[in-house]
Amino acid sequence: MDTVATTEKDWDRLRILSYCHCGWAMILAVFGCLFLVTMAFVPRREPPAFFGIWFTTPGGKIVIAIWIFAACSFLAGWLLAVRKQYLFCIALGSVSCIMVPFGTVLGVYTLMVLLRQGVRPSFDYKYFARP
Repeated sequence: MDTVATTEKDWDRLRILSYCHCGWAMILAVFGCLFLVTMAFVPRREPPAFFGIWFTTPGGKIVIAIWIFAACSFLAGWLLAVRKQYLFCIALGSVSCIMVPFGTVLGVYTLMVLLRQGVRPSFDYKYFARP
């Protein structure tokens, strides 16, 4: 089976994709913190105790989910930079398509870059050296 060599454009696209994933992770982490900031500046009135639990429990779960996705996105950016875990990067690119509009653009670009013929061999350990 013949392998297709990774071109200089493919290396540049992977580098740009790595930066984009790390930037997207930072945006998600800041967005996840916004809920906590709004909770800190909410006027203190005395609602019934169950209202606090009723509103903060789902909100807290959403914040944790956003932080987990941000950590996974940052990990994917780092893994793209070191050319490891090809399947994880594909899976995260697919899941990123759910987050409209920026996640969709990043997910589609991730899939377009990673599914190119010459990119897959660059994730193998034998082929790690850049030309």
